[in-house]
Parts: sequence; structure tokens; C-alpha cells
Amino acid sequence: MEDRCRRAAADGRPTGFDIRWPTDNRWYHIRLVPVPDGLTAYLTDVTERRTQAARRAEAERVGAEQAARISELSNALADAVTTEDVVQVMATHVLPPFDASGLLMLCLEGGS
Repeated sequence: MEDRCRRAAADGRPTGFDIRWPTDNRWYHIRLVPVPDGLTAYLTDVTERRTQAARRAEAERVGAEQAARISELSNALADAVTTEDVVQVMATHVLPPFDASGLLMLCLEGGS
């Protein structure tokens, strides 16, 4: 933090950064603005914004992983030719994400 304050004072340009405050573990955005006698610092609590951003990023990551798994499963099923191929594809692509040890599939034959 000291380096950033010194750089802001030397550059003569406003700057800002986020830091985690050690005494309360909250996130603050510090805006440093050079003034004739030194620097003026503005602090804004951004803990909630950072928490929401982290949750949003995690949800996007999970959604992307799910979409990729569904795409892989769809492609593998499209290439399956036999019933055994379908069972193998399902076992390969469905069991691991659920940490499952078995798969039960019911096969209906005929037009009834």
C-alpha cells in the first residue's frame, strides 16, 4: 500500500485499488487523489460487490462446465450405434459427475 501511495504522489495522477483490510477482513476500494499538500484518500467498502462478483464468476464457471459436459454427452450419443454403445456412453459421461458407482437403464422394445 505504501508503494502505491508513493507512486500516486510521484505521478501526480489519481489512482485506485482494492485491498482486504486486515482488522475486519472486508474489502475496500481506495482512491488516491494527489493534492498540493500530499494525497487525499477515499475509502469505499466494496465487500458485497466483490462477493457478488465472485459468486457470479463461480456460477458462470459451473454453467460452462455443465454445458461442456452436456455437449460431450450429446456428441458421444450421436456417435453411438448399438444399445451397448449407448450404455457405455452413459456410464462414461453420466456416472463420474455424480460420483455414482452404477447405472440402471430400462430398455423398452416393441410398439406398446
